Amino acid sequence: MIDRVVEALAADPDLYQRCPPGELIRVIRAADNEAHFDGGGVEREASRVRAPMRARQPFVQVLPLPALWEHVSNAVVLLKYSKQEADWLPTDPPKAHLEAIMSRQRWNGIRDFAGIVETPTMRPDGSIIDTPGHDARTGFVYIPAADYAPIPERPSRDDARAALAELQDYFCDFPFARPEHLSVVLAAAMSIIVRPAIDGPVPAFVFDAATPGTGKTLLLDAVSVIACGRPASRTTFPRDEEELEKVLAGYAIKAPPLVPFDNLGVQPGGHPIAFGGGPLDKVLTAHGAVDLRVLGKTGQPTLQWYSVIIATGNNVDVLGDTVRRTLMARVEAKEERPDERDPRAFKHHPLLDILRTQHPRLVWCVLVIVRAYIAAERPDMSTGTIGGYDKWAELIPPALVHAGAPNPLLARAEPDDGASDGREHMGVILQQWKELDPEHKGLLAQQVKELLWPADRTPKEYDKRYDGLRSAFAALIPRFQAGTPPTTDQVGKVFRRWKGRVVGALKIAQVGEQRGVKLWAPVAKAARPISVDADEDVEREAIQAEASGAG
Repeated sequence: MIDRVVEALAADPDLYQRCPPGELIRVIRAADNEAHFDGGGVEREASRVRAPMRARQPFVQVLPLPALWEHVSNAVVLLKYSKQEADWLPTDPPKAHLEAIMSRQRWNGIRDFAGIVETPTMRPDGSIIDTPGHDARTGFVYIPAADYAPIPERPSRDDARAALAELQDYFCDFPFARPEHLSVVLAAAMSIIVRPAIDGPVPAFVFDAATPGTGKTLLLDAVSVIACGRPASRTTFPRDEEELEKVLAGYAIKAPPLVPFDNLGVQPGGHPIAFGGGPLDKVLTAHGAVDLRVLGKTGQPTLQWYSVIIATGNNVDVLGDTVRRTLMARVEAKEERPDERDPRAFKHHPLLDILRTQHPRLVWCVLVIVRAYIAAERPDMSTGTIGGYDKWAELIPPALVHAGAPNPLLARAEPDDGASDGREHMGVILQQWKELDPEHKGLLAQQVKELLWPADRTPKEYDKRYDGLRSAFAALIPRFQAGTPPTTDQVGKVFRRWKGRVVGALKIAQVGEQRGVKLWAPVAKAARPISVDADEDVEREAIQAEASGAG
């Protein structure tokens, strides 16, 4: 009977399955609190009529058991024999049957879900998705945010140039540091709109400013309005990696097209929050699926990931491996107080209102740029590539250059652009290690922590000989909070992250064990480190023992 119910559910137009992680979902719309709509779906604000936009933003809801009851009741009529009536009468779906359906994790005939798009978009072969509903070839669900014009079948290069000029003009009031930085902004919008066409991960985008008030958040909102029809939500970038992982997991469940981290701030003590970290690198390199820790749940379920990440901040530092996975657009105001500029001097003001009215047209421009490049049989534009993002690099940068824009890959975040890869700080640790370990026997991460941040002393009482080492570790610990000692695991992660990487003539390596926990020390670059056991379970047990105070 359960198979027949699942077969009936396959005809439900509002039901999908997401694998991984193996769950039934439905797409619903959250109220857009920034807009008010009349009965005809026309957005109104301050008596100004805008473009006809849909009133609600769609997102994914994992189907709870009571909702499955509703869907099953609508799909089938279940009968139960009544002895009293001597007849078969309609009955509610039994809870045990609902639980059996929910536990399958794979449901024959129910449509596979990859993500939500609100504008016409493109498949990997260049064909257009412009019919509302589920696209079987990509798994994306198209829920139009407005009424869009048809996309030409074979737009010319001149068409692409005209579309690019139209897009670029709306950003003429921003003081970009270099011409290619505008291309980064356009590449972000294009990546969101044609995300189903990119069969692989998409890099992160950072909108950086030299001075507050220059327009970095306005850039974020402008990209969101062009790509989604509404300004971006506001999300704070967490200081802690564990919290960052849970935030990203929440976004993975809701499956929005854009994940915006606005205005990266500073930690207590004035240290800037760096953009990066292990959880962020995981989603930035995910080929459609990623393991993330979910708030309130144990383990790390496998979740889908197709969202595009944009962050903004002032003089943003990009951390570690995230450097090579990030494109950066920077705005540099000529005025001391750019927030006090006279808006009457701007060509496009108020920018977001103007972009809202032009949203359908600007989506059309983006698709014309990309499709013109494909119609020209994807000529080699010599834009280069970015490791791990081949599919993205084969489409977005060359399409922009084909239309006449500067190459956005010239604006990749680099260590000398304000982001440090950490070699200088690890060099300090390697050179000054002898202060901590004069006999060079190796130290546990816990021992390093206790030497540098002794629990029985205040920061003013710390040993001054170790000031350089403390600063170096603080710089290598993501979102280190000044005035708060790091955990043993945070110190251990520095060693594990840098294990085997040569800085100067030295590298940090495991030189032994103490009660199953690793001992660390610098060794010459030609030296062979000790390898006790490469098994992941042994590694996890050692980390747990280290954190609990072993040794």
